[in-house]
Amino acid sequence: MPIVLELVVLAAARDAFVLQLDAAPRDGAGAAFAVPLDAGPIDGFPGGWRLVGPDGAAIAFQYDAPLAGEAAGTLTCARAPAGNRLRIERGAPPADAALRAVTVVEDDAGVRIDNGVAEVFYARAEGGLPARIRFAAAGRTFEGFHLNDRVYEAGRGGFLVREDREGRMRVLARGPYRAAIEIEARYGGARNAPGAPRVRYVFEHLAGSPAIRVTADIVQTEAAGWSELHVLEINFPHEFFTRWEAGDPVRAGALAGGGSSVHASSWGALIGEGVRLGIFGTPAIVHDGRGGYGTYLHGPWTRLDGTSARRECVLWAGPDSAEDFARDRAAPLVEAVLTRPDLIAREEALRKREPFIAHALEALVASRPLPARERAIALLEALPAGSAALPPQTGMWGTSAGGTSVFVDRATGALAGVWFGGRRLARPHRGGFALTLRGKAGTRTVTAEDGTLGMECAAQDDRIVVRGRAPDGLAAALTIERGDDGVLASFAVEALPPGESVVEVAFPSLALGAPGAADAVLLYPQVSGRLARAPFDRAFAIQGTYPSGWWPMQFCALYDARGALYAAVEDPSAATKDLAFNGLGNAVLFESRWPAPDAGKPGNVFALPGRVRLMGYAGDWFDAARSYRQWAAANAPWMRARARPSPAWIEDIAVWALASGTAEAVAGPVAEFARYAGVPAAVHWYNWHVIPFDTDYPHYFPAKDGFAAGVKDLQAHGVRVMPYINGRLWDTGLADFTGDVAAAATCDEKGAPFIEEYGSGRKLAPMCPVTPLWRAKVTEIVTRLLGPEYGLDAVYIDQIAAAGPRLCANAAHGHPLAGGSWWVGAGYRPMLERIRASIGPDRVLTTECNAEPYIDLFDAYLTWHFQYADSVPAFAAVYGGAIQLFGRAYRGGPTAALALRMKAGQSLVFGEQIGWIGPESVRDPENGPFLRRVARLRYHLRDFLAKGAMARPPRFREPLPQVTADWQWSGVWPVSGPAIESGAWRARDGRVACIFVNVTGERRAAVWDFAPAALDRADGPCAAAVVTEDGERAERATLAPGPAPIDLGPGEAFAYILPAR
Repeated sequence: MPIVLELVVLAAARDAFVLQLDAAPRDGAGAAFAVPLDAGPIDGFPGGWRLVGPDGAAIAFQYDAPLAGEAAGTLTCARAPAGNRLRIERGAPPADAALRAVTVVEDDAGVRIDNGVAEVFYARAEGGLPARIRFAAAGRTFEGFHLNDRVYEAGRGGFLVREDREGRMRVLARGPYRAAIEIEARYGGARNAPGAPRVRYVFEHLAGSPAIRVTADIVQTEAAGWSELHVLEINFPHEFFTRWEAGDPVRAGALAGGGSSVHASSWGALIGEGVRLGIFGTPAIVHDGRGGYGTYLHGPWTRLDGTSARRECVLWAGPDSAEDFARDRAAPLVEAVLTRPDLIAREEALRKREPFIAHALEALVASRPLPARERAIALLEALPAGSAALPPQTGMWGTSAGGTSVFVDRATGALAGVWFGGRRLARPHRGGFALTLRGKAGTRTVTAEDGTLGMECAAQDDRIVVRGRAPDGLAAALTIERGDDGVLASFAVEALPPGESVVEVAFPSLALGAPGAADAVLLYPQVSGRLARAPFDRAFAIQGTYPSGWWPMQFCALYDARGALYAAVEDPSAATKDLAFNGLGNAVLFESRWPAPDAGKPGNVFALPGRVRLMGYAGDWFDAARSYRQWAAANAPWMRARARPSPAWIEDIAVWALASGTAEAVAGPVAEFARYAGVPAAVHWYNWHVIPFDTDYPHYFPAKDGFAAGVKDLQAHGVRVMPYINGRLWDTGLADFTGDVAAAATCDEKGAPFIEEYGSGRKLAPMCPVTPLWRAKVTEIVTRLLGPEYGLDAVYIDQIAAAGPRLCANAAHGHPLAGGSWWVGAGYRPMLERIRASIGPDRVLTTECNAEPYIDLFDAYLTWHFQYADSVPAFAAVYGGAIQLFGRAYRGGPTAALALRMKAGQSLVFGEQIGWIGPESVRDPENGPFLRRVARLRYHLRDFLAKGAMARPPRFREPLPQVTADWQWSGVWPVSGPAIESGAWRARDGRVACIFVNVTGERRAAVWDFAPAALDRADGPCAAAVVTEDGERAERATLAPGPAPIDLGPGEAFAYILPAR
């Protein structure tokens, strides 16, 4: 090409740019729309440039340059574009395209921002915080309120932001389409709160939008530790608002001054005449306190432990429109990439190449500014087919396995992300890891992206080590490598500054999800496994401690119609960790937070056990569970062959009674229950001891009069008998809680025992399972109950697989302080191995809930807590056949009958033994027969449910009708589920049982999409046996691939048995 022509083409290329949005924004009825933009490559921007939407129409815009220390500014469009691509080209912007405008007025009293929907007054007298809101459509003004934002700690009191009369207010953007105000203030003002905590707020208003985005960055010079950090507590004494709403689930009521509070997981709102004031993107609180403390709507209310924290949410001020409020809650956060028209075709050509090259392009697009990206694109274009490594000149390291690719910036060590199926499904949050350190100067947090650590990389084709070092001696290493079917990551703290200790490591810290995936579903490992169907919503926030019954496993998955990502902390040591999930607007945060072994001891370097696996796949929650099952079967010590096999009788149990009290109150009704069921039955016997429940533990003896005889009577009727004991607690009110006993309790860093209180009101101390005293005490109780004195069949040891580890700080116990894997590995595992070795081969041990690392130490888990909406049997999909699961909590209420059928039907298809229910239930004329029906069917299917493995659950041609009942797990507890419960299980001989249960009181029909391949079977018709509560029918049913009608009478249940392949 002639030089002159080449220069002309190059100049033309620089005269137009394309802004590619990662999701189409939602049109808020003419509201403005804002997106971050690094405008550096656009010469002279915004002067001399115009913005053109996908429809070819020019869009008026506002550009605010980056603040100091930031790379991107903010581009605000007067209206949301009807698509996900904007063109920036030379030319004059439209003369007057503003649909609505935002105005800013400053005076000595403060700053007023009016966006056409609401005018908010930020008052200097209130520390810069809002003090008045005028609602335009209703013509009403909300005033006379205070924002009681503060930090609080008992013994110190509270320190309010609005006490600072010397705070700084600065307008960051002045319109016409976006206005932003920055407020900096000291908590407590001149009162000098300990740690000198300060806050920087940014309130961002868009023209025509009721949604005001709020960010609060809190810093303090040392980690003083505050039990309460309050952000956006809008408190008022009057009756401007008369109603409240909150969710999710949605609840509503009147503000009547009753003094009660409503805690909502997702959002809250106050409603008055024609107006609505809401908060979303965070758990919210509504307090009905008129006449007392005051009525308030509250945003984030958390602890403040470190030296810095960020809290974000949205304040919504607009007309009383539930539809508009819901629309804005669901709106995604949108990010943008700047490119040029001449590069788009080249980028599209690279996207059509093999996954590794296509993913490398996306990594460059996501992490490189335009000029550097253009140079790297040329290097990618030159790579031959089948390349598995990137040229160092691209500045990126990458590897790929099974279609999953990962990329790291060679210069900075920054993780660009993980790609599968052409999409980035994971990217780093806080740089991928965070360390909490403690020393003489207090507690501080160091993240991979805050500049504390200088990064260096040592890369090979299939492995990279990113090592971060700080001048003070801190060093940490992140290793990423190619696995067989995904990528693996591990982390270690290698060195610490003199006098400092690592208290906690957050790793991984990842934002999961492809932005714009409106149908994304998150599987997270709570209880049996739960699905979150709007996980990107900033209101979604949940976390808990592993290993425990509420957080029993260490994996999650995010999936939609285009693909999925499996993320697992594959830790065979079962070390203590908190698993946390938070919606980020366009992704969901997955973070594993590890309390450090020997926390508080200077120099406690350690490597996190196990590795993190990230793997893309096509599928859903069941496929993720199968991947975790494969890892556990090959690596987890709890999946080794049992040293002492479970007796056969526990596999045969089909139904459980729940009873309490004297032998006279228990024996007769339970025997009647077992006769009616007509299948092997067992009873869980509470309050067999003289002491009251949850009182005087662990002194269970003597038993109540007649207990031993009652046991023998039930056994004579064929009922297996199992009493309750607790495996963790000692009553601190007892005279013997002193000396060696008190010394064996778990304790905090100050030496005070941890205390737990339950319904009895007694103060109970969880004992340290490492101590010989506690091991001996539990062994003594269990062996006595299973010995000749009582001759029981089993003992239930409460709480072991339910309660999470205590971070015991007693060095005399001989375990690492606080974190680590000692709770299981050096505590309950040797204790239970000793007990199992000392009891007869036909005796059984069970416990509460289902934490995975105890599976080989117990014969059955009580799953009474499987009570949550949106549950799936992920735990059974992983561990079916490895341990027996039994029971649900059955409660009362106006929908108790339907709730019973829903729970029992779900129990059956989840693979559980039925019941854990009062023996009087068999007298119920409707549900007695239903309970017996599913129990008998369970018995006939024991080769599948007790000894087999879960297969992929049936899928139906159309969504099944849903039914809802109050399960009364904790107060009113609505749970919805399908009218027809279904499941599939594979026996060891290869047969497959497909189970269907109608949980309603009317006939139900559906069309099963029978797909043999989904059950790992050859395609084609097969003759299936039909099994009901009466056993296998003589006639066979012919099932052909495709639609298979399922027709069930009220409460009917049956199973098709597919022959072995």
